[in-house]
Amino acid sequence: MTNLSMKLGRTQKWDPATHTVFDEDQATKLLQRPYRQPWVHPDPKSV
Repeated sequence: MTNLSMKLGRTQKWDPATHTVFDEDQATKLLQRPYRQPWVHPDPKSV
């Protein structure tokens, strides 16, 4: 979250219930990055 805040230039509020950033679609999208095949990013709903 610190790196994300520094990259976007603003503070972030984390929502632990939904695993997203409050009112920040751009920041939420940046939480995941593409993985090289055959690896896949784990789905937070199934972890």
